Amino acid sequence: MSIPDETYEENGRLYHTFQRGLYWLPHDDSALEMLDILHGMIYNNDKLALPLHRSNIIPEKGQPPRILDIGCGTGFWAMEMADKYTHAEVIGTDIINAQPAEIPRNVSFQPRCNFNDRFWPFGEDTFDLIHLSMITAASVNWGDLYDNVMRHLRPRCGHIEQLDFDIAPYCEEGPLPQESIILKFWNDLVKASEIARRPIHYDERETRYNLERAGFVDITHEKIEIPWHYYRRPRENYQIGGTFQVTMVQGTGLDAYCMAPFSRVNQWTKPQIDEYCRAVKAEVAATKLHLFSYM
Repeated sequence: MSIPDETYEENGRLYHTFQRGLYWLPHDDSALEMLDILHGMIYNNDKLALPLHRSNIIPEKGQPPRILDIGCGTGFWAMEMADKYTHAEVIGTDIINAQPAEIPRNVSFQPRCNFNDRFWPFGEDTFDLIHLSMITAASVNWGDLYDNVMRHLRPRCGHIEQLDFDIAPYCEEGPLPQESIILKFWNDLVKASEIARRPIHYDERETRYNLERAGFVDITHEKIEIPWHYYRRPRENYQIGGTFQVTMVQGTGLDAYCMAPFSRVNQWTKPQIDEYCRAVKAEVAATKLHLFSYM
C-alpha cells in the first residue's frame, strides 16, 4: 500500500518522492495492484507458470546462497525465493517502500535504493543470483547497470536473470496500419522516453552487446508472446490474454505507463492524455487484429 508522506500527487496519480521524477510508474494502490497481478500472471498462471529462476544457484562452500532482487516492487518474487530457499539470504531493493510488514525471516528489503547509482549498499563479489524485473524505462544506462551487476556477482559462478515487458504492439496479421492510433501512441511513447533518456523500446542486440561488454557469457534470451485479447490463439493463451487486457488495456496500466512521459516531456495536459488513452483503448476493443507484446 502506498504511504502518504512518501508520495506526491501529479495528474491524479501518486508518485514516489525519492529522487523525484526518477521512475515513471505511479506509486499508488492501483499501480501496485497491477504489478502484483502481472507477477501472478507470470509465475502462478497455469498456462504460463514461469519458474522463479532458471540458473543453478551454487553458493560458496559453507556459505548460504545470496540472492538480490533489483526493482523488487511489492516483494513477491523475493519472498517466494526466500520461502523456496529457506537457508538463503534474499535481499530486495527498490526506490519504493511497498513491501508487506510480515515477511520470511531470511528476506530483507532496502527501499530508497537507486540501482542507477555507481555504489550499491551491498558487498561486491558476493551474490550467487541477481534478478531484475520490469525496470524498463527506469535505467539511465544499461551498460553501467550490467557492469554494476557483474561487480556484485561472485566471480565465475554468479548469474544474472532479467525479466521485462516489451510493450511494443505486434500483430499476427502483419505490421499495424500507419493510421493506427495504437501505433501512433507507441511511437509517441518511444520518442518521449528517448528524450528523457529512459528508453522504453527494447533492443535485443543492444542488450546482448551490453551484457557481453560487462563480461557475461552463456547468454540466453527467451521471447514469450503476451496476447492483448481474450480470443488470442492458441486456446491455452486465453487466460493470459484476459489478464493482460483487464490490467493493461481496460484497467489503468496504459495510463500508468504514459501519464508521466507525456505530461513531463511532451507537456500535454491530463485531459489530453486521458482522451488519447481512451482512443487507444477503443481501437484495441474494436480491432479484429490479433495483437500481442513480448516478455
